[in-house]
Amino acid sequence: PEVDLAEEADLPVAGPSHTNPYLSLRRGNRLDVMVEDLVKNLPHLPSNFRRVEGDRFQFGTKRLLLVAVGSVVMVSVGGGFTKFTDFTARFGEEEERKWRALTAGS
Repeated sequence: PEVDLAEEADLPVAGPSHTNPYLSLRRGNRLDVMVEDLVKNLPHLPSNFRRVEGDRFQFGTKRLLLVAVGSVVMVSVGGGFTKFTDFTARFGEEEERKWRALTAGS
């Protein structure tokens, strides 16, 4: 089934900004509201997870494009998309190790 990725709806941000200071949430942005809710409960999120620009986020050593599709946050992979929660469960710990090894000498 084809998904219209351009479909966007602004939702108000409820309450204070997420405790992760690197997210730089955009008030009223649908994707940001969804990401904020997700990252509160994701155990394998790399410590450097943050917005880089627009809908692109740093995730360990990777840069991800996140999109909101219906009520699901998706990440662009290869020629398609996968659920951000699945991506995080699969690659989060590995990317945290890579990031720590890369920055160990800094």
